[in-house]
Amino acid sequence: MNSTDLEVRVDCHLFGLADAEADESLPDAGRPSAWAGVGESALVFESEEDLVRARLRLELWDGPAAIDGEQWPRTTTAAWTLPSGVLGVDELTAGAVPEVFVVPPGEYAMRLGWHSEGAALVQMWPTRR
Repeated sequence: MNSTDLEVRVDCHLFGLADAEADESLPDAGRPSAWAGVGESALVFESEEDLVRARLRLELWDGPAAIDGEQWPRTTTAAWTLPSGVLGVDELTAGAVPEVFVVPPGEYAMRLGWHSEGAALVQMWPTRR
């Protein structure tokens, strides 16, 4: 497993993650869950809490990832396509932070996790490259 931990700015309860070649705006939260939205190559986390910063953990696995249900009480799964594999964080009015995590381009399954104390998780594993 390859991983990185980041501290991100939360603006208007939101922050996003997108492929550098994504040709879309950040999706609205609500699909696949109330606290997350997933598009073709971008995703957004929405916090119910009025946070200024959140911790974001990104993980790349070879196959379906293990999860600690006690540490991550809210999880959901989704799929996305990463045309470049170069991921950047979108902090809305604070701007973008490019190239925070690099994975091979391709199609991925992912598990998203949220903890109300301001922690987000993105676990991904390839479905096709």
